[in-house]
Amino acid sequence: MYYKSPTDSLYWYDSGAPLDGLPDGSIPITHDEARALIGCELHGPSPYPSWVLHESEAHWIPPVARPAGDAMWSWDEGTLSWYELL
Repeated sequence: MYYKSPTDSLYWYDSGAPLDGLPDGSIPITHDEARALIGCELHGPSPYPSWVLHESEAHWIPPVARPAGDAMWSWDEGTLSWYELL
């Protein structure tokens, strides 16, 4: 979630994270308001065509969740699936 301070500084906090360090008088704002405030996109380009933007968190989400666990995974856009790196 994005927050705008009284001096128009932009802050971003993970959902549910404590708001320590946020200036008094800061207000929550939408992704579009944050983008307008700084005059550019708040995320990089999509890593793959099938991934969609999570607007409020400003990050890309794959169509299939990454498998859980300690293994290292890579995305295969051709099959729209994850494969384990060995």
